[in-house]
Amino acid sequence: MSAASWTAAASVVVALIAALSARASQRAAANAAQKDAQTASRTEIEKEAFERAEGLLDRQFKRQEEEIEGLREDVNRLTKKVRDLEDGREIDKHTISDQAEQIRVLSAVIAARGEA
Repeated sequence: MSAASWTAAASVVVALIAALSARASQRAAANAAQKDAQTASRTEIEKEAFERAEGLLDRQFKRQEEEIEGLREDVNRLTKKVRDLEDGREIDKHTISDQAEQIRVLSAVIAARGEA
């Protein structure tokens, strides 16, 4: 085989290796691009899911804060009602005490008239 034949064969081998290398690089780049697209898509899906969950939690927290405020108002109203009832009870105690004293006095007057 002549030197020119060896050179031509070597050139063909080098060209073949270059073509195979280019094809492998192209496939690797395509795989990387596909993986990036999948990752970006997954990231977008996760971002949307997070935003929906965040909105749901915000609405839930707002509703619970409103409910807590309503409960606080109920507690304040009921606390005032208990105080009013306690005050009324004290007034009733004094009234009953006064009426019991009047009954004792009237009983004594009636008893004194019966003895006379």
